[in-house]
Amino acid sequence: MKEDKKVQELDWISKLLILVALLFVILSFLMPYLLTQFSLFKIDLSETGSIGDTIGGIMNPFVAIGGIIITFLAFYMQFKANHLQRELFNEQIKKEKDQFREEQNSQQATFINNQFENQFYEMIKLHKDNVNDIFVNIIRINKNNRAEYQLFGRKNFEFFVDEVEIAYKVAKYVYKTENKYFHLEKAYSAVFHGIKFPKERKANKPGQEKYIRFTNILFQIKKGHKINGYKKLKLGGIMAYTEDENLNIIPKNELYYDIFDGYASFLGHYYRQLFQTVKFVAQREFLSYEEKRKYLRILRAQLTNYEQVMLFYNWKANFGSKWENKENKFFTDFRMIHNIYNDLLISDFSMIKEFDLMTNNSYRKESGRKNDALFEFEDWKYSVSNKELS
Repeated sequence: MKEDKKVQELDWISKLLILVALLFVILSFLMPYLLTQFSLFKIDLSETGSIGDTIGGIMNPFVAIGGIIITFLAFYMQFKANHLQRELFNEQIKKEKDQFREEQNSQQATFINNQFENQFYEMIKLHKDNVNDIFVNIIRINKNNRAEYQLFGRKNFEFFVDEVEIAYKVAKYVYKTENKYFHLEKAYSAVFHGIKFPKERKANKPGQEKYIRFTNILFQIKKGHKINGYKKLKLGGIMAYTEDENLNIIPKNELYYDIFDGYASFLGHYYRQLFQTVKFVAQREFLSYEEKRKYLRILRAQLTNYEQVMLFYNWKANFGSKWENKENKFFTDFRMIHNIYNDLLISDFSMIKEFDLMTNNSYRKESGRKNDALFEFEDWKYSVSNKELS
């Protein structure tokens, strides 16, 4: 043991004192002979009394001095032992304090982690509740039969994606610009806020005339869809709803409900809660990047592909610009739209282009993973057609 070695070892003072004491003991034996045989300072000690008095008188001072030194050494060693004992005691106290502090920190870390997980899973529950609150009023008319019911849940996001695509094509047709993000912003706004009955309006501001035309066409589609018995919107059928035969729109799903009614009351709350949940995880400093990804993977597993498409549209339409900017990297660093496929998007948009996947490989990745792609489809990104990359 290190402490036992300290006790057994003599310091230089102890060694010096022992050496001096031994020297005086040795001198006590030599001095009677030296002092009785030689004259020092012209003092002749050869004519002393009896030999016993001579030896005793001469040796006693040296023996006494040696004894004093040994006694002092004993006190010094006791002092040193007491000092060492105090050091060991203080070290033991410090060790116990450190151990207690470590246990306390460990308990605190466990408590913080448990508190975090409880809150995280509670936020996931709130997200599920928000999804289950989203509904559309389905109306099915078959001959003389009419069935009405509310369709709740994530299935509705497939319909919302179709509505955005319909509105996008109308915006692209009306505004006739090359700015796809401008078209998407107009389209997403129409789906988010809804299209009401257009009043008689005159264009008082530059560009307002096109906006009025845009909303009027959407209202014609909305009205015609309802009059036609909520049958599937299709090529030809959609042209009958509008005054323009050049609009060709084919949605992917049958939309048996009043389209463009607006979903701000649902989607606004849905996106705010989802954003706060991602932010809550991403900003926890006691979690490593890999741990944050693990929790956000659990959250992303709650999102369908169509929910992620709508989340992408929400961002690109400037409704949710904070999802991916200089401060937050929720789409790149944390892969919150990892499951989007290009086939689900409006044809003008490509995730390969939007995130520069062919040349940019600087996105943050988890350590120890060979493949940590931004999107699921990236295994095939190098085999995409030239048309898509042009």
